[in-house]
Amino acid sequence: MKQHPTTEALLAYPMGELEPETARSVFEHCNSCPECGAELAMIITLRATVVASERPDARTWPWLAVAASVLLLIAIGVAVANLGVGFLPMRPWTSTVGDEPPGPGPGAEVAPRQADYASLATRETLPQAHVDFRYGLATPAAANQRLIRQGVQAIVDERFDDAERILRRLHEERPSDAEISVHLGVAMYLQGDLSDVTETLLRDAPPTASLGRTGHWYLGNLLLARGDVQRARSVLESLVGADDRWGRRAQELLRAIDRA
Repeated sequence: MKQHPTTEALLAYPMGELEPETARSVFEHCNSCPECGAELAMIITLRATVVASERPDARTWPWLAVAASVLLLIAIGVAVANLGVGFLPMRPWTSTVGDEPPGPGPGAEVAPRQADYASLATRETLPQAHVDFRYGLATPAAANQRLIRQGVQAIVDERFDDAERILRRLHEERPSDAEISVHLGVAMYLQGDLSDVTETLLRDAPPTASLGRTGHWYLGNLLLARGDVQRARSVLESLVGADDRWGRRAQELLRAIDRA
C-alpha cells in the first residue's frame, strides 16, 4: 500500500510521541483518506493488542480500540461516499497533504464530525470522595454493603474488571438495587462498554438523587461517545443547576460540545 507522508510520520514515532502539529495533520488527513484511515485504525488496534498482552492491568487499551473503530468507520464512510453510493451523487475529491476540500456555500452550517464529539467523552474514574461520602470512612458492618464498597473502591482504583466482577455478582442477586446497578454501569462504561445494557444500568436512579446524578453523568458521556449528541445534551442539561461535581462537569462538557 502506498503510504502518504502523514502515515509515514505516524509510523516513525512510538505512540504518544508525535509533535502536536504532526498529530493533527495525521488525524485530519486520515479523516478524509480511506486508505490512511483504515491503516491508522489497524495500527492503533495492533498496538492496543500489544499493550493488553504485555500489561493486562492497563486501562488505555479499550479506548484505543474504540478510537480505532471510529477511524475505521470514517474510512469506510469516505470510501462509500467516493463510490457514489447514496441518494445524491458524490464527486470524489483528491488532494495533497495540507490542502482543504471545497468549503460550503455562504451561510451553510458545517456539521462537526462524530469522532470530534466522541473524543470529548470522559475517561475519568470516580473520585475517592465518592466512596467516603456514600459509605463513610469506617468499614460497613453488613456483608452486602462491604461488598458494594469493595466494588466501588475498585472503580476508584481503576481496577474495573475487579469492580465489574464483584458488582455483577451482587446485581445477579439483587437486580433491583439501584446502588449496585449504577456502579456496575460505571464500571462497564469505563471499560469501553457502550451497549444498551450499560445505558440501562446507568439510568437506574433518577438524576434528582445523588446516586442518579453520578449515573447520569456517565450516561451523558456514553451517549456522547456513541455520537448521539442530542440525547447526550439532554442528559447533561438535567445535571446543570446544582453546584456539585457532576453539575459543574456537565456545564464544562456542554461548553466543549458547543465549541466542537
